[in-house]
Amino acid sequence: MKTATAALVVLVLLATGCISRGPEEQLRAAWKASGEALKTRDTKAICDMLSDKARRYVLNGVHRSAIPGVNSCQTLWAKIFARFGEKEQHMIRTSKLLKVNIDGDHATTFDSTQGNAPTAWIRQDGQWRIDDVGF
Repeated sequence: MKTATAALVVLVLLATGCISRGPEEQLRAAWKASGEALKTRDTKAICDMLSDKARRYVLNGVHRSAIPGVNSCQTLWAKIFARFGEKEQHMIRTSKLLKVNIDGDHATTFDSTQGNAPTAWIRQDGQWRIDDVGF
């Protein structure tokens, strides 16, 4: 009974952030959250997950593109999501994280949808953020 109680306490502390997870666990959680945001087409969540550099890149692209109806990170992602067909949705739903490489505050992840192209991540303000949007 003591073991079960101790395990429950640890799980509650992890869930509430009272016990910090290691960088790899945090990155894996961020990768999973990015996948959920893609699955649910959550434009705000995707934009919030971008690093400062990636956000600037997206906003510069928004300003250069002059795509009708696109004036922010969120409206750009809404346009991208509108183009997703069943093939893209299937890839997102079935994506698996294959490999994680961490070097200090920089990291790359490889998943089953990318072939050999990694996703770059950076730790900013204690959070892993996507540092390269890939377009």
